[in-house]
Amino acid sequence: MVLRESGSFKGKTRISKKGNSHIRAVMHMPSMTCVRCNPTLKRFYNRLKPKKAKPLVALIAVQRKLLILMYTLWKSEKFYDEAYETKKQQKHKALAAQDNNLIDQLVS
Repeated sequence: MVLRESGSFKGKTRISKKGNSHIRAVMHMPSMTCVRCNPTLKRFYNRLKPKKAKPLVALIAVQRKLLILMYTLWKSEKFYDEAYETKKQQKHKALAAQDNNLIDQLVS
């Protein structure tokens, strides 16, 4: 995002064209598919869309997240696990429940 400001003038932010235009063009359709089919990225997109002026800005955020995910999977030599996010949430809920039990025991 690029913000143009000069003195008291506050312009609108817009999408920067500094990145690789070929990658941006290639990532457009996969990000649209992920928004439709991938539950994690769909929630991410739906959370960002109302906050942004245009839905395209939220879609570009999904593109960036998808690129980071692809790079991380490639670097760690792992396969994509669809249930990873739900497993992570269940783990956090279990830890929170344990913390609550410890607090209850300390208070009693």
